Amino acid sequence: MPSEGRSRYNDKQAITLITVHARNIENERNQAQCVFHGYHRSFGGISKSSKSGLVAVGWASWVVKDVGEDLMGWVPRKEKSFHILDNIREDNYNIVYRTLDLEKKKIVALKKITFNNLAGITFRPGLKSTEPQIADFGLAYYYDPAQVWQFTNRVVTLWYLSPELLLGASSCDSARDLWTTGCILVELYEGLLANDLVIYLHDNFFHGPIPNEIGQVFRLQYLYLKYNNFEGGFPANLSYCVDIRNISLFHNDLKGKLPTEFASWPRLNLFNLGSNHFTGSIPPSIGNVSTLRLLSLSSNNLAGAIPLEVAHLTKLGYLDLSTNNLSGRVPLCLYNVSSLSVVGLNSNELEDTLPADLGFNLPKLQEFYIGDNRISGPLPASIINASNLAIFVIDHNNITGPIPMNLGSLSNLQVLNLGNNPLGDSQRSNDLTFFSSLVNCTYLYELILYKNGLRGELPNSIVNLSTSIEKLYLFTNDIYGGIPREIGKLVNLTVLQLDDNLLTGTIPASIGDLTKLGNLYLSGNKISGAIPPSIGNVTQLIVLHLEDNMLQGSIPTGLFNISSLQELSVTNRRLGGVIPEQIVGLSSHCVFLYLDQNLFTGRLPSNIGSFKHLVALDISYNKFRG
Repeated sequence: MPSEGRSRYNDKQAITLITVHARNIENERNQAQCVFHGYHRSFGGISKSSKSGLVAVGWASWVVKDVGEDLMGWVPRKEKSFHILDNIREDNYNIVYRTLDLEKKKIVALKKITFNNLAGITFRPGLKSTEPQIADFGLAYYYDPAQVWQFTNRVVTLWYLSPELLLGASSCDSARDLWTTGCILVELYEGLLANDLVIYLHDNFFHGPIPNEIGQVFRLQYLYLKYNNFEGGFPANLSYCVDIRNISLFHNDLKGKLPTEFASWPRLNLFNLGSNHFTGSIPPSIGNVSTLRLLSLSSNNLAGAIPLEVAHLTKLGYLDLSTNNLSGRVPLCLYNVSSLSVVGLNSNELEDTLPADLGFNLPKLQEFYIGDNRISGPLPASIINASNLAIFVIDHNNITGPIPMNLGSLSNLQVLNLGNNPLGDSQRSNDLTFFSSLVNCTYLYELILYKNGLRGELPNSIVNLSTSIEKLYLFTNDIYGGIPREIGKLVNLTVLQLDDNLLTGTIPASIGDLTKLGNLYLSGNKISGAIPPSIGNVTQLIVLHLEDNMLQGSIPTGLFNISSLQELSVTNRRLGGVIPEQIVGLSSHCVFLYLDQNLFTGRLPSNIGSFKHLVALDISYNKFRG
């Protein structure tokens, strides 16, 4: 019967390589290394009836003696015909290498098995094979109910041995193997197979309830079932797994109440039940897990207040309670958990103000999300002291200004979202100088300041923002002045929204340097002059809104060559000329086309009917004929 971890050698097996180290066996080929390889078969020069011929070509005599008949026609490979690249795995029995077969020019696995004493190993008599491609004799032996085998009691491992063998017996039969099998099955059932048992079933399509029997895996430490379709409630018996460290059930279809037996998990580090359908409140008992470092309950249907006990989690580094129905005040003591680096409270119904010392009390803060709540009061000036801050999102609240002038001290800042807050109400009139400070934020890629009531002239320093800036939202404010001529320096912009302001002047020609721009909104201003022909260089443009300005002249022909354009709106009252046949260049993707309330003349291009995806076409209030 094969020993644990070995493969039985039979007619149909086809595994590639194995190397056998034979040491001091019959005093021949001391420390010889032979490779069995099924693709290297030769019938020339070998007598199929001569065992001496097998020895002559390289087979060890002890191998020929036991299985010589099965080796007829096979030539052993030497280790030097393989180039070892790296070590894949190593244990007490063998070493597995990733190697290059120098003859076949292929990457193959090479296993070396070391036997210090092969006495007592027997191979199955009369074993036949057709095209064997592995021979792993290992520590396996065959079972014959009519014969009791005598073996050495010097074994590789003492685990799972029957009492007779532990006391020195050398005979082995099926009863001894049955003992071993029973030991393994019992440990599998009781969950004692390993000291650090891990269950990784994430990123699959498992469904149905999580079996309560999982609570019988007493030594379970890591449970990852995220990204599946498990249903039902939280497995109640999991409280019996007192050694558990990480529980991740993220993104399933679980529902019901959250567990309350948090005291049962004194070593818990990670608890992630986000993106499920749990209801009820957050149990205060969660504060009993002093070891907790990550807590995520986001995107559920939880209600009620955030319990004060959450602030007892003094090692907590990641907290995400976003996208629930939580209400009431944010516990002030939560802002004193100095270990916090990520705080996610957005998309709830939370109230209260942000503490004035926010930036001082959270020195490790990297990401802060509290948008889409009912937070009021001033924006804490101390935020500039959170030197590790990378993402700051407080949009859709009632937070007032002023905006700190030295935001540039946040050298790691990547995303600043202050949108839809009345910050301008407390901002000094005509003071947008904080933009100049943001020039020092070299990692900034998203700046969101829409619907803030900001008043003042758009500073030229905006073009000196980091070239990493990708998204710039300044719409629906009271910003005046012109678009800086060097706006094209922001070469990585994908979204530029300056609509619904008081901008004047012309669209600068450098707009054509923004070749990555996908969305451009300049509507609702007082911009005049012509649409620059360089806009045709923005070949990745998807949305272009220029309506409600004072633009004149014709639409540049190059604009119609931007095949990616899906929305084009130029309602202006002053654009004119003939719509050229080149408009067909928009036909592959265009969904909304608004040319109304202008001075366009001539006939509507005949190929307008080729627009495959067009949903809305407005050409009213023009001078088309025909």
